[in-house]
Amino acid sequence: MQPPREGETMADRRSIPRNLGQSRGIMIVQGVLGLAGGILLMALVNESDLAEGSGLLTALSLVSVAAAVVLLTCAVLLYRGLPWVRVTTLVIEGFTAAGALFSLVSSMAEGSFQATGTIPLVLSSLVITNLVRPEVRDWFASSPA
Repeated sequence: MQPPREGETMADRRSIPRNLGQSRGIMIVQGVLGLAGGILLMALVNESDLAEGSGLLTALSLVSVAAAVVLLTCAVLLYRGLPWVRVTTLVIEGFTAAGALFSLVSSMAEGSFQATGTIPLVLSSLVITNLVRPEVRDWFASSPA
């Protein structure tokens, strides 16, 4: 870790950027909803008589649960400033935003639009925007690894 700059104390260097509070809250909401949705989807697939496509739905629900657990873990560890937490969060949020965008475009191509489909895109975009801000990037870079 580099020594503090002139006029900056070590405590100032480690003060948590304000944007991380918003990101952490969004990540917790996304993680809880992803966990609940994945578990609900698994329960529905197990209770249904679907023979075709049940493997794909089960795999999708397992991926959702795994991503939600990782995102919740990252939310808990976010304030520690570990660089891998930022990178992992950016990757998960990037996939979430890409999936939401794909879903919106494909539903619009079919002639339907559901406004609720924009929610994951907006939430992911907020987290990504906060995590790529220069002050947040610098804060993670100055954290002891």
